[in-house]
Amino acid sequence: MLAEIEALEVAKARLEADLLAAYGALAGIEAQQVDALPVGAVARVSARVSPERVVSEEIALATGVGAGEVARRLALATAPRRHRVVLGALRAGRLSLHRALQVVSDTAQLPDADVTAVAQAVLAPSRDGQPVPQRTFTARLRRAVASVDARGAQERHAHARARRGVFGRLTDDGMGASVDARGAQERHAHARARRGVFGRLTDDGMGWLTVTTDAASVAAVMDRLDTTARGLRGAGDARSLDQLRADLVTDALLHRPGHPGPASGEAEGGTDGETAGEAAGEAAGEAAALAWIVVPFEVATGEADTACELPGHGWVTATHAREIITRPGSVWATLPVDLPTGRAL
Repeated sequence: MLAEIEALEVAKARLEADLLAAYGALAGIEAQQVDALPVGAVARVSARVSPERVVSEEIALATGVGAGEVARRLALATAPRRHRVVLGALRAGRLSLHRALQVVSDTAQLPDADVTAVAQAVLAPSRDGQPVPQRTFTARLRRAVASVDARGAQERHAHARARRGVFGRLTDDGMGASVDARGAQERHAHARARRGVFGRLTDDGMGWLTVTTDAASVAAVMDRLDTTARGLRGAGDARSLDQLRADLVTDALLHRPGHPGPASGEAEGGTDGETAGEAAGEAAGEAAALAWIVVPFEVATGEADTACELPGHGWVTATHAREIITRPGSVWATLPVDLPTGRAL
């Protein structure tokens, strides 16, 4: 039965390749019809909307597939040369449409040559020849994009860093309502038992840190951050209020609470090796703030620009990795590997 399912998945991928070919053909017909209209004709003026958008809406109406999903498929179907590696794998049944569209989405800002390089890296066979799990596929894709898009990633990182901030929101399970006092109390107790901290790295070299706790604590934290940030801003600090709030939180967790110096704001609070954050944590009897990053020797020396891994979290560009490991207080440790197999010795 498992073999039958595998065969059906292959057949499904090939059928989806045929579907994309039909999408592309319809888009081509629509574009030709628009081009055939007389110059200045009312119909041609009204058709200035891209043929892809017209086709998207037509297919969505005819099939019930969401317009957004149709548009994603058209982006692949109408760029056969740019995505020839992905389309070839789809036609061969080695790649699902879902993964093909994932590649298209994540490489949207890359030039054609880099798209080909990313696709080849992502579709490389595993050692046992079996399809890679979705999580591994996503990690491969992010690493490949980060490896070829160093300049774009730097620009996105600089842009995202300028927009860093702290945002608080109260939910209805942390407040009481007079018409449902008992229900609200039960929801609050249940939600409070699930409080926690969650972190996620983003592909622009930044990340999200989410703290879920009771409403009163969130309100108090936000008020204190806002008051302190406004005081620093009024004293002449050039950072925006959002940046100051973000740096205050980071400094409180990694360094000495209440001392958000410009260095922590501009260097993102060095977290590799024994930093001021570690010293503060150790002085208080708490765990030291430490971030591990795996950097190949050739990347550290600038001979290669392969993306580097923050184990358990995600990937950063080679430029960002070199920035991290050269911060004051960083500690380097060697990890010898067997070159033919890549296994640690």
